[in-house]
Amino acid sequence: MLSLLLALTAAAAPLKTIDNVDIVDLREVTDPQISPDGKLIVYSVLRRLSAAEHDDVSIWLVPSDGSAPERPLVFGEGAPGNARWAPDGRRIAFLSSRPSLFSIEGKPSPTREKSERSRQLWLLSFDGGEALPLTRTDGDITEFQWSPDGKRIAFLMPEPLAPELKARLALKQDAIEVDAQPRRQHVWIYDLRTQHAERVSPENIHVSMMTWSPDGTRLALRLAQTPDINAHWYRSSIAILNVAEKRLDAPIFEHAAAVTPVWSPDGQRLALSEILKDGIGAEPRIYDFRTAKVTACGKDYPGLIGEMRWTNDGRSLWIHKFEHTRTGFARLDARNCDV
Repeated sequence: MLSLLLALTAAAAPLKTIDNVDIVDLREVTDPQISPDGKLIVYSVLRRLSAAEHDDVSIWLVPSDGSAPERPLVFGEGAPGNARWAPDGRRIAFLSSRPSLFSIEGKPSPTREKSERSRQLWLLSFDGGEALPLTRTDGDITEFQWSPDGKRIAFLMPEPLAPELKARLALKQDAIEVDAQPRRQHVWIYDLRTQHAERVSPENIHVSMMTWSPDGTRLALRLAQTPDINAHWYRSSIAILNVAEKRLDAPIFEHAAAVTPVWSPDGQRLALSEILKDGIGAEPRIYDFRTAKVTACGKDYPGLIGEMRWTNDGRSLWIHKFEHTRTGFARLDARNCDV
């Protein structure tokens, strides 16, 4: 009888119309990253703040088997995000513009005005303690990736803002005009042992994507001569950077689409994407370093193929596909390109 009464009460409850406050209060979960042992997932949560200058972003942690509730890991000022696991699974690095009291060396860190803070690399150890800043650069770090041995972090950072542009931004004259103030983006490498960051890509190129080789000796770069939007989408290529020598070899592939290149587990092949002549579609390609041969894949596939990841045995790739208005995942055979 009680259950019937509760059911009738629930059915009689008026339905609430969704309003603007409900939309703003929605939480957006993004960027899930699985730990190397597969037991934990770190991810970002975005909450819109209608009356604030910025959104509220925090980093959360949850067991992958759901055995315990999720918990906040990094939160507060500075919009922390882009969390990435170290190869040992005991640390994460993330980006944030939060103020720092101490540097990674334990020395007091000089304060900066809020308007002067930029997105820097931070490190959080699961052995205990607070997150510590790794870098203190003049610009915003946009992307980073741990080296396979966990001793270095490669990151992308654009050239510093021109003084006149800084002055305009300080006055809230922040209208964005595409390609009006082009700035090349370069590859830097931070060494966790020496606590020193060094630019390793040439000054005259713009790098939009990068990925470490399995042995940590090379970086595959997606690059262009200029940082304008048309060069980004239609005039980019793939080249290999020798990290120790800071030597950029000639491009191995032209017309590279905006899809991150990925190394095979043995480091002998590189999966990438080619932008088609219509400037809209893209198809996967596999470059073999042993023969310098490019294998074209996906020509007869009736859909679009985006990001790719090699399987552990190097025989195939997991692909993110878009087909007949639906997204999903499929396997691409690296030997015959069958999907």
